[in-house]
Amino acid sequence: MKILHSSLVSMRLEDQESSPEQLEAIGTLIEKIEEVVPELHKPERPFAINHLFGSWGLGQMLER
Repeated sequence: MKILHSSLVSMRLEDQESSPEQLEAIGTLIEKIEEVVPELHKPERPFAINHLFGSWGLGQMLER
């Protein structure tokens, strides 16, 4: 299940030739696998611009 899950996630992120319907079907399969094996589900993390650019000192400048 873990291999299938990681392959589907990779396919959804990298496959540029899939139709929107195919990508939606892949997403549904991923969700079903995550229901069966909950430890595969990774919670969404909020995007933090300061964290991304903080080391360059650009984060605070971009927020303004």
